[in-house]
Amino acid sequence: MVTSMISSPIPTAPGLPLVGNALAYRRNRLALWMQVRETCGDISLVRLGSRSLLLVSSPELIHAVLVEQADHFEKSPLFRRVMEPIPGNGLVTSENAFHKRQRKLIAPAFPHRQLTSLVPLMAQATEHLQSQWQDGEVIDLAQQMMQLTLGRSLGRERLKSDLNSERIIGTSAERKSR
Repeated sequence: MVTSMISSPIPTAPGLPLVGNALAYRRNRLALWMQVRETCGDISLVRLGSRSLLLVSSPELIHAVLVEQADHFEKSPLFRRVMEPIPGNGLVTSENAFHKRQRKLIAPAFPHRQLTSLVPLMAQATEHLQSQWQDGEVIDLAQQMMQLTLGRSLGRERLKSDLNSERIIGTSAERKSR
């Protein structure tokens, strides 16, 4: 049970005075998250200057935060900024009662059995995207993952078409820069 997993104080990731882990965060977020998980475990506080972020790593705790206890958590301004390229107030960006209504509306379209059957398709789409990368090339991984999620995997199977995710993301980024 999740409550027993977090009954002790939440460990805080070691960091520098005043800035905490802000410098490491700016340099390489993924490396920081992996180091914090290794050092502190499945749940920890990470200080970024004057702010603290709660880092949750285990599938059970992530499920608790996103599903079971979603009403007790809100998306941070940082999360909203990262998700800005996704237009509208959709399932990813919405919160609270509105999010709950959206989940109930969309749930029948994604039964567990069908989601499980999507695994080979998602693996194929991931391999296709990865095959386009060149050794040593610097890529925007967030943009690539958004392209993968919005376009090929979901589009082809759920809508029976390969959404032009490059165009969707490009248009959204253009709107953001205006």
